[in-house]
Amino acid sequence: MKKIYLLWLLPLLCLLAGCSENPIDDLGGKYDYVKRFNFENAEVGQTLKLKKGFKELNIGLSNAQGEKMDLKVYLRDWVLQPGAYTVAESITEMDLVKNFTFIGSTENNEYVCSEGSLNVVIENGLYKINGIFTDRANEGAHQFVVNYKGKLEFIVGEDDPEPSGYKVTMSKQQATIQDPVTYQPIPLPGLSKYTFKITDPDGNDAGAIDAINATDVDITALAGTYKIQGNPDKAWLMDNGWTAPDWGMAGGTYFVAPDGKKQYITGGELAIEFVDGINGEQLINFAGSALPFINADGTPGTTTNVSLKFAEMLTVSGTELRDLKINSAVLGREVPYSVFLPDGYDGTKSYPVLYMLHGAAGNNNDWLQNGMVSAFAASAGRDMVVVCPCATLDGFDTFYINNYAGKGVKYEEFFFTELLPKVEADFKIKPGKENRGISGLSMGGYGSLYYGLGHADMFCHIYACSPATWIENTPNIYEMMWVPGLPGITVEIGTKDFLYESACGFREALKNSQIQWDFIEREGAHDWAFWTACTPKILKKFSEIFPAE
Repeated sequence: MKKIYLLWLLPLLCLLAGCSENPIDDLGGKYDYVKRFNFENAEVGQTLKLKKGFKELNIGLSNAQGEKMDLKVYLRDWVLQPGAYTVAESITEMDLVKNFTFIGSTENNEYVCSEGSLNVVIENGLYKINGIFTDRANEGAHQFVVNYKGKLEFIVGEDDPEPSGYKVTMSKQQATIQDPVTYQPIPLPGLSKYTFKITDPDGNDAGAIDAINATDVDITALAGTYKIQGNPDKAWLMDNGWTAPDWGMAGGTYFVAPDGKKQYITGGELAIEFVDGINGEQLINFAGSALPFINADGTPGTTTNVSLKFAEMLTVSGTELRDLKINSAVLGREVPYSVFLPDGYDGTKSYPVLYMLHGAAGNNNDWLQNGMVSAFAASAGRDMVVVCPCATLDGFDTFYINNYAGKGVKYEEFFFTELLPKVEADFKIKPGKENRGISGLSMGGYGSLYYGLGHADMFCHIYACSPATWIENTPNIYEMMWVPGLPGITVEIGTKDFLYESACGFREALKNSQIQWDFIEREGAHDWAFWTACTPKILKKFSEIFPAE
C-alpha cells in the first residue's frame, strides 16, 4: 500500500475552459516512478466549514483495482468549482494545516507530495478531474497522474456569516406623509424613516430602502418583514419606488438588477435581517420574492426577486454639529450651517477643509443626512473637516451668488467675508488653498464651479455633481475658464439626469481649456440615490489631493 500526502489544495483565480493531460516532462527532472490512476467511482463526504468562510470538500475516488484517492479541497464554495488548483504548504489567512491523501494498493510505499496541480472541468453535468502530483521528498522523484470523469453530488449548507463585499449605510429622519391638497409633508409622531443605502463591492449603487418604524429603537429592532406601499403612515411599512422620467427623478425603494438597471419596487413584502459576522461585523440581509417594479423610464416591469446577503453595515465615525448659527451682518439675519469633525478632533490639531454645497430647495444638513458623510469618512483615507452651509433662505434659492433674481441677497459676499473666515478660525483649519476644497450638487454643483473658478487662489480642486452649468441671470462660468492657474475639476453626472446634455457641453469646453479635469458619467438620475454614491468618491478624491499629514 502506498500513500501520498499533499498539503493545501488551493484554487487559482483563473478558470479553465477545458483541460488536457500535461506531459510528465512539464514538471522537469527525472522520475524513478510514474504511475497513472483512472478512477470510475466517486463518493462525496461531509463538507466541513472552516474559519473565514473556507470550506473543506472531501472527495473519495476509487476504481475496480482497489486504488483510492482521498481529496480534501479548500475553497469558499459548497460545490467544487471548475478551475485550476495547486498544492501549497499553507494559507496564511487560515492558519491551518490540512492535507489530502492518495492511497494506491499495489506497493507498500509511502510518498509525500511536494508539488502538483489539479484541473477541474464540468461538461454536461459531469466532472472531469485531471491531476499530476510529484513526490520529491524521497530519494528520486515519483510522479502520479490521475483522471476521473463522472458525477459529484455536493450538499449545499448554510453560508458562513462573512461580509459579501456589499456595504450599507443607514440614516434616520422624521417620517412624514404628503398632504393630498397642499402637497406639504405632515410629520408622523413617534415614527422615523430609516433609509438604507447599498453599494456593491466596487462601490457602485446597488439599491436603497425606506423603512418606517418607531423612533429611537436599536438598529436590530428594525429586523422584520415590511409591506411596501406608497405614502406609508405606520410602522412596518416601506415606501414604494417611484419615478418622474420627464424630470429625470426617482426615489423610494429600489434595487439595481445585474444588467445595471434600477428596479423601483411598487409592492410586495421585503424582509430585513441582522446577523453577526464571522469577525464581529454587523451584517444585514434583504430578501423578497415576486416583487412588482417599474423601470426608471416609468414603464412597468414584471416581478423581481431580492436575495442580498451579508452586506456590511458601515460604522459611523466622527462628530456632526448640525444647525450651527452665524449672525450675518451682510445678510441681516442668522444663517445655519453644519460641520462634520473627524474622529479624534479635539481642537488642538489642524485639518484641511472641504465645503459641500447643497442643491435647490435643500439645506445645510443634506450632505450629512442623505449623503451620509459620517458613514463614508472613515474609509476616505485622510481626515478632514467638512462644512455644509445653507444657501436656501426662507425658501429662496440664492444659487450661491450675489443678488440672484434681483433679490439683493449678497450670498457670495457672506460666504467669503463671514462664513469661511469664521469656521476656519473656529475649527483650526490649515491655511492655504492646498488645504481647501469645494464640492456640490445641482445648484451646489454650479456654486462649486463658480466659487472654484472665480476664487482660484482659494481652492485646490472642484468636485461638481449633477451641476447646473448655465443658469439665466447668473455669472457665466464658461467665461471664467480661461484664467491661468485654475484648480482641477471633476464632474460626475448621471446619464438619465435632465442636466446630462448641458454637462456634456461643459465637458467639451473643458477639452479646450488648460484645466486638469475628469468627467464621470454613469447610470443615474437627478436624485439622492446618485449623489449618495458620489460621497465616498468625493471624500477619497480630496483625501488624495490634500497634503499628507
